[in-house]
Amino acid sequence: MININVKFAAATLFLMGSSWTISAQELSISHATVGSLETEITEALDGADISSVTKLTIFGESLDNTDATYLKTTFKDHLEELDITGITFIDNSVTDKLCQKMTTLKIVSLPTDLTKIGKYAFDGCLNLETVNWGLVENIDDYAFQNCAKLKLNSLPENLTRIGQYGFSKCAEITISQLPDQLTGFGVRAFEFCSKLTINKIASSVTDIKERVFDRTGITDFTFSENIANIGNLAFFVEGNPTRTFTCRKETAPKLGDRSFGAASGISNTTVKVLKKYADSYTAWSTAGMTLDYLTHKVNISVKSNGTIEANGSGLVSENNSIEDGTTIEAYEG
Repeated sequence: MININVKFAAATLFLMGSSWTISAQELSISHATVGSLETEITEALDGADISSVTKLTIFGESLDNTDATYLKTTFKDHLEELDITGITFIDNSVTDKLCQKMTTLKIVSLPTDLTKIGKYAFDGCLNLETVNWGLVENIDDYAFQNCAKLKLNSLPENLTRIGQYGFSKCAEITISQLPDQLTGFGVRAFEFCSKLTINKIASSVTDIKERVFDRTGITDFTFSENIANIGNLAFFVEGNPTRTFTCRKETAPKLGDRSFGAASGISNTTVKVLKKYADSYTAWSTAGMTLDYLTHKVNISVKSNGTIEANGSGLVSENNSIEDGTTIEAYEG
């Protein structure tokens, strides 16, 4: 049995005969059978103009490819808000291409137990601004590509993967920190995200792939000591902005083609390293970056009992209190 609730949010009376034309309409529907969304919505509308529906709430069974095709074909030019918090998705995964190129969609609310957003799920939703989500772990390939108005300042804390092109060309996201659980991301995951300002990634990430942060807003970034490779155009930039990259790794990560930009145009890009490892970074200098050394302060104080106490960010000795004549170890710089 299908439970239908049609709610008129606003109506306008036109003096053409004596008929009403609905200018804004909310439709809420129980989705009882996978693959039958078209039939259920048609019955719900009972002849009403589907193009007047601006908010759609669906709850019940999972949405399959047939449902997705109907949804994005029928509602792509007028639906502004989609609430699918009540859907029980198979494997807790949003269907691939569910809302692809629904150009008027502005708000999407997802189930709180959702773990994966499928490929191309919201690709090309040019006016999508808000996504309400829960404990998402996997944002698959192209999931939010070309969502030019998407506003995000954080990602789900359980997120472990972002697929290739996951947020490509999302120019309005202002994320400054990535989840600690994140183990990797595909090529071009954040390319052209000009307001992205992250300054580090989880230590579990070993490779920064091709064009991941191409033309983003990153200006200050610290590499973990587990980074082994930095791909082609990974931090490419146009113009010559002031940027600082820090790497304490003994062996410099391997660079790809123009990883940080063309050598002739990144004179304001500085890489700070430990002086004793500087020879390992010759390729970085050749690539156009300015090589600089990390410096650290070690504060020394003499106690009344004759001991010396050393403190500071450069100190690597385990014991801060030392006896006269003891050697303390500090970073070079």
